[in-house]
Amino acid sequence: SRTHTDFDARDFGHRKLSTLVADQPYLETRTEGSFMQVRLKARSAKSAK
Repeated sequence: SRTHTDFDARDFGHRKLSTLVADQPYLETRTEGSFMQVRLKARSAKSAK
């Protein structure tokens, strides 16, 4: 990105930021066209304890 030149998704093995985000197990993504929504996955009752 132009504002944070020290960050590059390619440093993490991904060509695009969207694939880096989609590969995170704690995030839930939904894509509609070129728009991507991202949110934290809900914690299960077992892991919340």
